[in-house]
Amino acid sequence: MMIARLEEVVDLSFGGKAYGLSLLAQNGFCVPETYCILPIDEVEGIDEILRQNLLSVLGEKSEYHLAVRSSSTNEDLSSESKAGHFLTIIDRFDMDGLIASIKKVAQSGDDMGIVLQEAIDSEVSGVFFTSHPLSYSRKKGLLSYTEGMGEKLVSGMAAGCDVEVDFLNFDDERFIEIVEKTKELEAKLGYPLDVEWCIFKGKTYYLQCRPVASITSIESGVYKVESKQPLPEVIKSHDKVQLRLEAEKNGIFVSDAYVSVCNHSQKTAADIECNIEASSFCKGYSAVMVYPRQLSDKVIRSFVGNDDNIRQCIGQCYRYGIRSYPEHESLQGCLDSFHNSAADEYWVSGVIIQEVFDAIYTGIAQRVDDGFVVEITRGHFLTKGNVVTSQYHVKDRKILSKREAHQQVSYRIVQGHVVECECYDEYRNLVSLEDSQILEIIDAFSSVIEKGDRVAEFGLVQDRFDLIPYLIDFVDSEKNSALVGTDISDGIVSRGKRIGTIKIIEVDDEGFNLHFHDKHEKKDTISEDIIFVCRTPSISLLDVIAKYDNDKISFVFAEGSVLCHLAVVLREKGIPAIFSDIDGIEKGKYVLDAETTGLKGRERLHRV
Repeated sequence: MMIARLEEVVDLSFGGKAYGLSLLAQNGFCVPETYCILPIDEVEGIDEILRQNLLSVLGEKSEYHLAVRSSSTNEDLSSESKAGHFLTIIDRFDMDGLIASIKKVAQSGDDMGIVLQEAIDSEVSGVFFTSHPLSYSRKKGLLSYTEGMGEKLVSGMAAGCDVEVDFLNFDDERFIEIVEKTKELEAKLGYPLDVEWCIFKGKTYYLQCRPVASITSIESGVYKVESKQPLPEVIKSHDKVQLRLEAEKNGIFVSDAYVSVCNHSQKTAADIECNIEASSFCKGYSAVMVYPRQLSDKVIRSFVGNDDNIRQCIGQCYRYGIRSYPEHESLQGCLDSFHNSAADEYWVSGVIIQEVFDAIYTGIAQRVDDGFVVEITRGHFLTKGNVVTSQYHVKDRKILSKREAHQQVSYRIVQGHVVECECYDEYRNLVSLEDSQILEIIDAFSSVIEKGDRVAEFGLVQDRFDLIPYLIDFVDSEKNSALVGTDISDGIVSRGKRIGTIKIIEVDDEGFNLHFHDKHEKKDTISEDIIFVCRTPSISLLDVIAKYDNDKISFVFAEGSVLCHLAVVLREKGIPAIFSDIDGIEKGKYVLDAETTGLKGRERLHRV
């Protein structure tokens, strides 16, 4: 048996707690007088040798005021803390009582070392996490404290006062030394810390130091998204991950996806190799950071592909031009960039890698009160609102009405490139599906949309002679939406009636990288009665909605989608909008009527 002073502990041989305390002492923290005992395999017959060892370091006293604490080689590790699993006894002991307590603690777990620590009759005690244990944020910490000794606090038997620490704005003089010193130690050691401390007569003592295992235990790697694959909860809960788990559960075809997880306390992004096998339909990837969900109020995302295959893949376009190129030369480079961008603020980052199919059509299917509405467009980006759509109203498995459009411009996503395709042949550019194909789409996603609480975004990919539906995304259905199937034939995007002055605006057709959940700068709203006239309900118009008083504006669109993101926002905010021919609209004041039935197009605009 060996008893060592704290400065003699250099590794985990005395257990996790002893090693953590030695790191504190080595870095100039005030640690109560502490002795460490190597793991005790067998407690029978050790009393005498234990007595002699204790007397050699503690001396002979009538009373020893100590904390007898567990220090298993299996606790206070980066993989698992096992907090509260083992025994701690704090008391005033005679020698026989101390020996009995050491034996009792030794028997509370396997491979159990012991820490003997001077007990401090503290005035305030607590725990400080140098980074947030739940959000993994480096910019915030969590402080819990209570009056008196902290044993009941750390054991969970008593509630303490919890303070979320923002390192940029924390100025509580009682705890600022604890916060600053331990944060410096975190930076030196390279991992987040869970530190136990107490204050007695104005002096701070540090009683324990271990990794924040809720963070450090997360394994870096690339994992396929499937139900049998364990993932960190903050990543598993993301809607893009849940989408695929639900699709798997309901037997819905969806593109393969993987999650790249980087724990920056273990590895750098470059250490995580991404070797994934593409499916037969894969024509590149969409990479989206799923944790953190936003950086600088933006969703971080990018299309990625192989430049070597791009010409071969887009050769079937009638006329084409490449509208945007991948930001990154490779998938590995994209992942490295995403993870590194999060590393300064978060210990853990996650990126979902989704296969992108070269869809013939994409669309949205939504249940409405009187059946279903299905919209389709050739290629991608229907939800962005920049493309023409064909619309179908379905009830009792019959197509009640449809508006089919000729689409001269469409967009494909091929090997990370956004490709603009042009076709002016009236026969070839008609966006049209057979009635049976529309019903097949509804059947394919019925488990998602039947209850009416969600909307399915889907694609149709060519498999020899068949169009195969696959799920791209689902989102919560609109709340308090007045959308009904007859809105398609009536040309109504969002119901309501407004008076305003015509203002013609150009939309940003480069909004492919804008995201529905991006935050928009809050400004003082402009309170003017305006009817905005523009070509399509582009997502880029969210900035206009943020700028103007929503109770005074309305929109006229020449063409577009009734189910795109902007259309959803208009209905949720009660902003009237219609589809109409916009050529030749004269400036002036009009009434926009998106309520009266039986009106079409320009009939819904009345000059005042």
